[in-house]
Amino acid sequence: MLTSHQKRKLLQIADDVCRNILVIPIPEFFFQRCPQMKTTTTKAMAVLNDDAALKVFIDPNTELSPETIFVLCHELRHIYQFFKPELREEFDKQKDSSTISAVEYNLQPLEVDANAFGSICMSIYTGCEPLWEGLPKNVIIAIKKREEEIVNNEL
Repeated sequence: MLTSHQKRKLLQIADDVCRNILVIPIPEFFFQRCPQMKTTTTKAMAVLNDDAALKVFIDPNTELSPETIFVLCHELRHIYQFFKPELREEFDKQKDSSTISAVEYNLQPLEVDANAFGSICMSIYTGCEPLWEGLPKNVIIAIKKREEEIVNNEL
């Protein structure tokens, strides 16, 4: 369970990522599960809508770990994507994880991008890298390629 100090630490990281890396509005944060969190393993979720009411829900029962920082930054990247007009078509094409396989889901361009960004942030803020357990090699290769593009073109 996240302590108040750990919650503050996550909010500090989120503030830094939003202001200094992604340059996006800082969303509202809620340390509670939201109805859209479909599985008990979902640690965080960004809720996006056209009225710009940006919200990030973080499961209060999670632990502060490199994985939690990865997930937080992954969700912040989805908010960044939401503000990019050139990615609106990708949002329209994005399929829900309950309708396709995990491999298909993770190979969608917005997910590859968010996973790559989460990985970069995990490394920046914790010095760790994801293990990508359970993901096939082709998904990992796509994420690593996107990481390289982000590092070379955006940071």
